[in-house]
Amino acid sequence: MSFGYQVLGFGSVISTGGTEATGGTVVDYTGFRSHTFQSSGTFAVQKAGLVDIYVVAGGAGGGGNASNNAGSGGGGGGAGGSLEFVGTSVVAGNYTVTIGGGGAERGGGAYRGGNGGNSRFGSLTTCIGGGGGGAQPGYPIAGLSGGCGGGAGNYNGSGSAGSGTSGQGNDGGGNAGYAAPNYPGAGGGGKTAAGQSVGYTFAAGAGGQGGGNTFRTGSNETRAGGGGGSTYNGGTIGGGGDGGGGRGGNGGGATAATAYTGSGGGGGAQGAAAGAGAGGIVIIRYAV
Repeated sequence: MSFGYQVLGFGSVISTGGTEATGGTVVDYTGFRSHTFQSSGTFAVQKAGLVDIYVVAGGAGGGGNASNNAGSGGGGGGAGGSLEFVGTSVVAGNYTVTIGGGGAERGGGAYRGGNGGNSRFGSLTTCIGGGGGGAQPGYPIAGLSGGCGGGAGNYNGSGSAGSGTSGQGNDGGGNAGYAAPNYPGAGGGGKTAAGQSVGYTFAAGAGGQGGGNTFRTGSNETRAGGGGGSTYNGGTIGGGGDGGGGRGGNGGGATAATAYTGSGGGGGAQGAAAGAGAGGIVIIRYAV
């Protein structure tokens, strides 16, 4: 085939002389087979073996600000935490796969974005959902902590970043400047880089960059990018981090994260909706 792999379909039985298992969507490529879960389910092992596992939690939604709150911009949502487990031993039996959902966007109101849900394979370490983007005082402006931290909102030049989880992701960006009349929000953290902070500038912070993984098809696929921050009145909106992060808005224009990447949504402002975070994913592969 032109792309070097074949989709075998949901629940296909593997019988190769090595590991045998069912569950998820199965892809066959040179030297490996993979099982991909985009929703929670069961990985059923019939024959013990070694597997590689990639777990991504759900990304967070961006923060939003109401139309009557001048001097405020929403921060981008943080990506879900992600981890790789290489050469993990599995025995015959059922393994529960939990997929974290994406965090809610905040439309038309001054609220922080919702955190993403946690993802997990069996009893392995839980990957933590992304932290929501910050909004404005009273809700408040600080980005939330998570697998990757949410970007700070901006209310007259103040706002702190959400923290990422060690080994799973990076911090969101902080805010240290008024930059009237734009009041830009900071970017959410990504797998391989922190969200971009903002100071006395007219540009919102970009989301942190995601990380690559080859387990599904053998080709590198990037996921877990942070969401970009918004601006209140003109200026440059923050772009989403590579891997599926949503871009920030200026009034309208904020976008949701790309589905099944665990990325964060873009921040919103002026009463327009922020972007929702994306649900996570779990991929298991083994040699054939």
